[in-house]
Parts: sequence; C-alpha cells; structure tokens
Amino acid sequence: MDQDTSAGRSVSSLQRGKACITCRRRKMRCDGKKPFCGPCVRSNRSFDCEYTDAQGRSRTQLLEENISRLESRIRELENPETGTPNVVLHNPYSSLNAPTLVPALEIPSHEGLRSSPSDSGMSSPGDYIYALASPSTSPLSPSKDIDHWWASDEPQPPVAQQLLDIFLPNARQFGFFLNRRLFRTSASLKFPLGHHFRPSSALMSTVYLLGIYLSPSPTIRAHESAFLSRALRFTSNALAGSHPHKIIHALQSEILLSGYFFATGRLLEGKYHCSAAAALAISCELYKIRSAAPLSGIIPPTLVGITRPFNLHPPQDSVEEGERIQAFWAVFIMDKCWSVALGSPSHFTDSDALGTRIDTPWPLTCAEYEQGVMSPDFQSASTVHDFQDGLLDLSSGQFSLVAIVAQGAILLERATLVAAQWQAGVQSVDTVSLRDEFLALDNLIGKFQEELVLPGQFRERSPVCHQLLCNGLAYAATIQLHKGFAAVNANSNDRCVGAASAMAVFQNNLDLSALANTHPIMGTIWLTACLVLINEIQRVRSMHENWQTVASGFPLHDSEAHLLACVESIVTTMMSFSDNCALIGFQLAKVQEAYDALRIKHI
Repeated sequence: MDQDTSAGRSVSSLQRGKACITCRRRKMRCDGKKPFCGPCVRSNRSFDCEYTDAQGRSRTQLLEENISRLESRIRELENPETGTPNVVLHNPYSSLNAPTLVPALEIPSHEGLRSSPSDSGMSSPGDYIYALASPSTSPLSPSKDIDHWWASDEPQPPVAQQLLDIFLPNARQFGFFLNRRLFRTSASLKFPLGHHFRPSSALMSTVYLLGIYLSPSPTIRAHESAFLSRALRFTSNALAGSHPHKIIHALQSEILLSGYFFATGRLLEGKYHCSAAAALAISCELYKIRSAAPLSGIIPPTLVGITRPFNLHPPQDSVEEGERIQAFWAVFIMDKCWSVALGSPSHFTDSDALGTRIDTPWPLTCAEYEQGVMSPDFQSASTVHDFQDGLLDLSSGQFSLVAIVAQGAILLERATLVAAQWQAGVQSVDTVSLRDEFLALDNLIGKFQEELVLPGQFRERSPVCHQLLCNGLAYAATIQLHKGFAAVNANSNDRCVGAASAMAVFQNNLDLSALANTHPIMGTIWLTACLVLINEIQRVRSMHENWQTVASGFPLHDSEAHLLACVESIVTTMMSFSDNCALIGFQLAKVQEAYDALRIKHI
C-alpha cells in the first residue's frame, strides 16, 4: 500500500475530539501522532502535543485538578476542626496479611538475566536519549496478588523500607548523587509509585533493584531478575512522563544501572548505560553549571546528531543546584574510570575548541549545599583544566570526598592517555612537549598522593570505602603512567612497584571488616597492582638465579618476601569482596591464576 495514502486515511479517520489542543485551536487537521503530530512538527513547535482524555480534559487541566484536590486536602489536614471530616477506610486484615521479606514458600530463582542494550535495537546513546522521551507502548500491569511482594511494580511498604535500608548505606559506591536524607523522606511518602511528590518510577525501581542485589538473603536475591526487568522497563521511558524531576532522576537511574551491570560483570551493558548517562548529562549542559563563560552553542562530538538538548528548569534552591553539580561529577567519575578499564575514549573532552570546557565547580558536601554556603554570584571556569595544570592548592581540607575521587579519576585517565602517546611513537607528536607533560603529570600525581595520607585531607568524615577508592585511583595513576616503560627503565619500574606496594600497605592499615561492598572499579585496580608485583617477583628471581642456584628451602630475598606479602594482602582483600561483586571475583581468579603459576615455577 502507498505510504502517503495510508497516512492520509489515518488523518481522515481520526475520531472527533482526538486532535491535539493546538490543532483544534488553529482549526487544522491533526494526525493524532505522539509526542508530536504532523502539523505541529511542520510549524516547528518545541513542545509535545497535548491531547484531552475521554472527558475532554487536557493533561494541564488534569494536573490543575489534582493540584486543587491536594491543596484542599492539605487545608483539611492543617485545619481539621473547620473542614468536613472525611471517612477514612482501612483494611481490617492488614495486620494478618502483612507481607514479610521472606515468603512462606521458597521460590526458585527466575531465569538468567536476559535484558541487554541489543534488545532495544538502539545503536547509540543519542538514540537512547530520544527513546527515553517516547511514550510507553506497553501499559503497566501490577499483580493483583499483594502477598507476592516481588510481583508488583512496587513492593509493599515494609519491604520497600527494608530495601532502602540496604541500599542507602552503599549508595555512594554506585554513584548516587542525590541528597540521601531528602531522598529517603520523599521515597517513603504514602503516595503511589510515580507520584510527583516521590522520586520517579525509574529511580525507585532501580533503587529497589540494588537493594535486592545487595541483600545478603538468597531468598530475596532470587527475585533479582524480575526487579532488573522492571528497572529497565521504567528507565527506558523515564523522560516520557511529566514528573518534575524526570531528567535528573533518569540520569541517576542510568548511573545506578551502569554501576549494577559493572558490578555483576556485564561490561557491555554497563558501558551502554554509562554512555547513556554521559550523553544525557552533556545534553543538559551539566558541565557548564555556574560557568563564567557564555554557552558556545557548539554541539559536543558525543552528541552529534542530537538537535534537541534537554533544558533543565532553574534550580529551586541551593540543594537542588548541589544535586546537579553532584550529578555531573558522578557521571564524570564513572566515565573516566571505566574508559580506562575498558580501553574506550571518554565522553568528556574538556576542550575550548569543541565547546566542552568543564566549568562546573568542584562538588561540596550535602551539608554545605543545605546550608547555602555557595555565594549566589559565584562563578567557575576551567575546573579540570586548572587542576591538570597544577594550579590548585591541594593542601588538607580543601575538597569534599567526591571532589577528591574526581581528581583521582582525572589523574588515572590522563596518565593512561599520556603513556599511550609515548608508546604510540607518533611522529607528529612534539617529543619535548610530551616529555614536559609526562614529568608535570608525574609530579602532580606524587603531590596528590602525599596529600591523601594526611589526616586532615578530607573535609568530611571519610568512609573507609572512599579512602580505599581515592588511594587506589592515585596509585593506579602512577602505574598507568610508568608501566609501559618498566621493562626498560629502572626508575619507571621502581615507581610501578612502589605504587603497587604502597596500595597494599595502605589498605592493610584500614579496618575493612565492616565493609561488605566496594566500588566495582577497585577490582581492576587490584588486578593491575597484583600483576605489577608478580612481574617484579619474577624479575627478582630471574636476577637471583643468574648468579646462584636456588636450592630447596632457600630463604627468600627480602624484597621478594615483601612483594609476596603485598600480593597475598591484596588477594585476601579481593576475596572479602568477591562474593558480592562478580567482576571482582572474575579478576581475583585472574590474579590467583598468575600467582599459582608463580609458586609452581618457584617449586
């Protein structure tokens, strides 16, 4: 059938009252398409078309009615003696049938996790962003059986609260940037899932997924697949609704999903959601918050083909602005760390020529945003550039935990890029300039490491997991910068071995007994450090055997004994986290394989 003919029939057969509000006012023939009808697209309207419901009410009218009802209800609650009392119903059997975290019957695990980016047929984060903005084509169907807490779109309140209790103490390790106190308060409100007073459906479902994943109970984790499917379903439509915080909450959902997939060893899916989060953050221009420079209007290379950036409304207060600043740095940290781990380019180029210079200020603590310590007229410029150029004072107490982690991620990625340029041997590269950059970066990394060990470096109470991550990134940066030259340069070899050893010694001084989970990138950092130490042990043995035959029971060389102790220390630490992180478990197996081969050769 001819396409134009088909389109023409669909327009002529549109039922009365089904046209969008704009076409009805302009007395134009509407084709009823969503989110933009044909006539509105041709007239370059920048807003979604608005349609009425079966009673002839538009979405705006429905929202106004809802607001009116809520305001009326608030007045009744504030002045109960003046209003007409409402009849409040309750379930007389609620105490008998209250759901618990552990069901009465043992439910077998669902099938393996099947969802992947390929299921959606989207090829790029740019495609993904506009898929998020499309209306859902499959209505949600909650289970009628309220006893099966895992079958509903949202668990019953007792279960939901316990999942929040499990997730929130570990939230930062997965890139959670929202104010946790305010999030818990709004998440616990007694409104249905998706209500505007609560976090979005996408965010709540993703938080519940991570609560399930982090739960120590096998019975609860048996339903992880169902919660993953639900989180992906809601997140895929996160930008289609009318939730007032849908953009920031969609971004938070993408970050959490990325962290989940990386932790479970599903790297392709983790990378996909990481790219989607970065694309959304760049599209919203979160890298230009409080910028002293006017927006350039240049579309960053990561968003070529995207013509509709998502515009955020001005922040209502300092807390909301702080969440946006934290949001940018959460995406930035995730992008930099995993671009190194996966050998892929970063989405954040920090270039004036490309219009991607990062001006967003370093993040403060949540308490400081609540106190409104950032002056209204404060402006920021060249945040990352100034840090890389060594223009910042890194002395104790200058930065928040998140800022220090971000700086460590910058150093790690920059060290990887500079070392790669040296090893590539490109003729067009200015060798003198590159050498100067290498030395300056090496000096900056060393200075950064020195400040980390000082007791007053962290402005806020420093959780053990953040100390572990900050130092891990700093020492890994030294290894990345020097490891390509370790085989031919004694100084570079010493720097690599020294960094790997220092990492082991540092974590030996931490009390990790109460830490059940850590950032998934730590597995990659530990693997890198262990391989450096194992290679050095092999080198020491080779040199030793060249001048003396090692008999059975020959005492170990002092440096070799220290190196072996460092490897065993890191292996022990990895073992403590491997049960809760599949990626760390996989990398632990790689370390143990290399370590076992080393011991067999020695015997």
